[in-house]
Amino acid sequence: MTSLIGRIVLEPSTVRPGETVRVEVCGNDNNLLNDSTTEVTINGVRGSLQYLQFPSIGQRKLTVNARTPNGEIERQEVLLNVEGSPLTFPSLRKRSDIAMLGITQLPMQPYTAVLTLGSIIDTRTPHQAQTGPSISPKMIQGLGKGTLVPSIATRGILGRAISANQKALVRTESRRLVNLQAKGLNRTANGVRIAPDTIKRRLIGEVYDLSKIDIKKILEEAQTDPIEFEWDFGDGNTATTRTPVVSHDYFAAIDHATGIGQFVVTCHVKHASLTIKRTLTIHSAYAICKGTGTIVPHVTADFYAQKRYNMLTGFFTVYNVENAPMILDRVSITPLATDGEEAALPKAFTHLDRPITIAAKSSSRISVNVPFVTNTPQAGQLRYDVKSFLVLYAGTVERFPVRCSAVFDVPAQEWNQKPRPLTLPNVPKLERKPWPWEIVEGALSKITDRPSNPSQPGHTVLDPQTGTLAVSLGPLGTNIKSLTQGKIDQAFSSVYAPITKSLEVHRLAAPTVKKLPNQIDTTKVIKNNVTIDALKKLTKKLGEGIHTISAPPSPGPIAEGQICDPDNLTEEELKAADAGQLVCQRTDEVQEVLMPARWMNARKGDCILSPGGDGIIGGLMLNVNPAQWYSHSGIMTRNYDEITHSTGSQQRLMDHLVGVVSDGSDGFEPKVLKYIWPGAVTQTVQHSIEGEKFPDPEYDKTYSISSFGAHSVGVTHNDQFKMIPPLVVKPDPLQETPAVRTALHAIATDARNNAGRPGVKPKYHYRWYCYTDPTIGLRDPEGPEAGWAEGTRPSVCSSYIWMHAKAHQAHLESSQPLVTPTDLEPSDISQGANIRPTTPDGLYNYSAKEREKAAYWLYDNIYNMAYDKAGWFGEILTDGSDDIANQFLNAFAHDVADGKDSEDWKNVTDADAVSPDDMLWWDGPAQGGVYGYAEPAIYREPRVESYTVSRWKKVLNRGTIRGKVLYESGPVAGAFVQAYDGKTTYTDKNGVYTLQDVPLGKYLLKSSKVIDGILYTAEANINLNIADLVVDIHLQPPADRYRIAQIFLDFWGRDEETIGSDEILNPGPEYLELELGPDKLANSAHRKYKWGGEMRVEYAITVRLLLNNTIDVQVQGTLYEGTSEDNNDLDGQGGLTFQVGVGNTTGATLTITNTDEEDDDAGILTISVKNVRNNN
Repeated sequence: MTSLIGRIVLEPSTVRPGETVRVEVCGNDNNLLNDSTTEVTINGVRGSLQYLQFPSIGQRKLTVNARTPNGEIERQEVLLNVEGSPLTFPSLRKRSDIAMLGITQLPMQPYTAVLTLGSIIDTRTPHQAQTGPSISPKMIQGLGKGTLVPSIATRGILGRAISANQKALVRTESRRLVNLQAKGLNRTANGVRIAPDTIKRRLIGEVYDLSKIDIKKILEEAQTDPIEFEWDFGDGNTATTRTPVVSHDYFAAIDHATGIGQFVVTCHVKHASLTIKRTLTIHSAYAICKGTGTIVPHVTADFYAQKRYNMLTGFFTVYNVENAPMILDRVSITPLATDGEEAALPKAFTHLDRPITIAAKSSSRISVNVPFVTNTPQAGQLRYDVKSFLVLYAGTVERFPVRCSAVFDVPAQEWNQKPRPLTLPNVPKLERKPWPWEIVEGALSKITDRPSNPSQPGHTVLDPQTGTLAVSLGPLGTNIKSLTQGKIDQAFSSVYAPITKSLEVHRLAAPTVKKLPNQIDTTKVIKNNVTIDALKKLTKKLGEGIHTISAPPSPGPIAEGQICDPDNLTEEELKAADAGQLVCQRTDEVQEVLMPARWMNARKGDCILSPGGDGIIGGLMLNVNPAQWYSHSGIMTRNYDEITHSTGSQQRLMDHLVGVVSDGSDGFEPKVLKYIWPGAVTQTVQHSIEGEKFPDPEYDKTYSISSFGAHSVGVTHNDQFKMIPPLVVKPDPLQETPAVRTALHAIATDARNNAGRPGVKPKYHYRWYCYTDPTIGLRDPEGPEAGWAEGTRPSVCSSYIWMHAKAHQAHLESSQPLVTPTDLEPSDISQGANIRPTTPDGLYNYSAKEREKAAYWLYDNIYNMAYDKAGWFGEILTDGSDDIANQFLNAFAHDVADGKDSEDWKNVTDADAVSPDDMLWWDGPAQGGVYGYAEPAIYREPRVESYTVSRWKKVLNRGTIRGKVLYESGPVAGAFVQAYDGKTTYTDKNGVYTLQDVPLGKYLLKSSKVIDGILYTAEANINLNIADLVVDIHLQPPADRYRIAQIFLDFWGRDEETIGSDEILNPGPEYLELELGPDKLANSAHRKYKWGGEMRVEYAITVRLLLNNTIDVQVQGTLYEGTSEDNNDLDGQGGLTFQVGVGNTTGATLTITNTDEEDDDAGILTISVKNVRNNN
């Protein structure tokens, strides 16, 4: 065979930790190997030219594989010396940090990369401990004399700026905290056991209104040496930041036809004249799904669908990356099941009379408008009390079927809102239901210069049959936000044209104000027949995981003190309230609804595939043919919020390296390596992503288990700088039947019953050898020699699902026990599926050649990991890295866990196995199977929705609310103004409105007006506590939904020392921006501060866009103090929540002190947030 690889060039040939090395793989002509004719991988990542980095010294093995289309394979290794001091740069407050590029892949935004330089900023979500014991909060002076806080609260620049403006103080909160750590009882001399003394500390939080303070100017004046980072994302886009972190969406730049995008990310540290490069690889979920025979386009959707009269309206954007138009001609509207065990099938499809066409290489924004009813909904309708729903469109692109879905939540405050009829002039009754679309069509016809070509921005299609309105956004890459101000917004606003006509009818027929009687006629108090949602009491306790959604309270009877809904009052209710001198008013009661983390399009029995990455299995899967992208899988054991999976704690394994001098010099403890813990576990989706503590059954230690967590790479030698979106494997919605879902439920139920939970032993352990022979899990349980695993059976993530599916005789690739060549579909074969005569159903054959390639990669990977762990001294004494690699490979290949001195693993043969990627080949219902379809998994992070309770209140005193409605500083005539349902008016020609005889109290004042075909709105919280209240209202265009939270952070920390000076960390202020909008209602940033060799404080900063464009800010912090900066000894925690109105700036300080020891360790985070419009 002619040599494929001519030479491998490293430039430079020796690098420092953090320094970029350019790796070129050349052919025999000394030119780069052509990736289109020869597949080249470097350490499992495709590409003949790559930029790599390594964080620590040592000799690294780079394994290069070249493969031709006819199957010829050549493998070469090259060694790279990483030596010397790390390449560093001055980061925040001139603190030196290693110049390593890192990346985090977030589940909610699969193509958005969060890039970091250095290790100071960790963008992954820190594990938030449960709220510790505390005394109820009370209002106090947080900076009182004699407390710890005044001595440290003003140490930072931002803290001093805020504390100098005490008049801006809005509120102060304090919690008296007690010890977070469980303490044993003390034994006294007389034998009496008593509790130890409790150390008392306070958590102080203060919120300030800083709208009149120029925070940016103050910080710029204090910053003597500004830092700046210039980013080149490798796709033609650039950015400049003042902190070493930035995010970028790569979707439009990926070659979805080949399924991969590769980009050279460059960060130029301007203030240090330093440039760092690293190659980023992003895989396309679109290409993976298309490989199964169905096109599933990329979709970005609003979180919420909102109610207006009797319609629920949601928006989503569809991206067509094909070279042919996409036609959507059917739609199904399905409420998400409120019962985690319900076998909820997709509802029947309704055909569009006017199909939607999305031009080639373009995108369209779609408004779906669904009627909601109080009785039994028909096809295309929803019940009024729906919490979430799925919209699924079907169609074609040439010969390929298309499935296009979006999931919407209904805002908690609208859950109990019932439909309201429209009062319309001269509209025949039959045309009013479900919506008078003829009025909408009339409004659309008035838009001038409407494009007739679907590829042009602004082209519209309205289908009255299904309430679908699609507007073209033009070619991919077009700035969508810049288009929303024009005809596109005007087209979407036309849906509300009937509301304008209805409001006009009310305005013309408005009655004069009536005087209310002085006495209450109690006989006119009526009952509201709203049924309390059954979901309110839905609580499923499973181990320590609780699945719960608490619904807002339903309106009660019309009587003083009862709950009411000011936006949904019938004429009968208003008359009864008038008779009783009652008014529905907002209170100070704010209640919360907890929405758990959910895979929104994954029901019980569906499977989640998690991308590979920095773990051992992730890299292994890249080295078989074809390269496999998913390293982990799990089966949903409840709808949306619970998953069961078999997993192993890599940290526990690394904790059990053994050696004479240095850990790892003599390999692993054999039993720990063979019987991997914890095995099969059931977790809430939130725990599987954020982590859940499991107690070790054999050792006094706990480990966090989170195999589906946010993917973060860039800090260890084996990290692959790449991103892959997660998938859900399920039956095709158009083929699913009750029998199919029932079969999936049975599989999932058994998988859950055989799994463990924290403190509950599973029936299956994790075993590396199952990647060689998964059928060993069908044998008798393990005996006493297995230690903690006695009585359990072997498994890995994919074999665990396979065994439970076959236990129910599920058809996966064949209806027979063994697979035959005719059972494989052509698409399976083209993607590399292979079998042999003895291959069981659901497994696939891996040849000795590709298993050998993967084994050598695994050897190099484990060797490098062991080298880092054992160190050069251990290597000299015992050849530890080689021992560890041999031992691991023998366990993987031959189930021999003590073979550290053997190279038997090199003797590989063909084997039948199943990986997460292989599950994509399993058959669908059309072939007799139960899966057969995949789509990107839609993840929703856990969140808390707050709403203000309104109650009926008897009010004798009345006042007047008046003012102007303005837009762009000019008055708006004919604008609708409402204090509550039944107290409405319109502005006159000068934009003046007056609401008379309004009962004193709190209201949400609303205004709206259609201007040039676009609906403008505004809301304002008011308190009518005087006879005459003047409130001017400024209308906002729809584009104002795109907001930026401009955030300044300033941290100051102290580690109190008994001997010597205290250790102080004062990194200085930093600035960051978090974007929000209809497609991104929540965003977050995370900061981690370490100092003194033993202190660490972590913060999670979450911003959420509320319905009135207010930004809700939540800050949660945890303080750790122990024997190292990476300790997990939780000694303090706290949180603070505040809101920032449009155009306003709000500041806050959060002080957390050590509650566990007699130390004055403390961390203070000062934060200011400004709510501005995003004009990009």
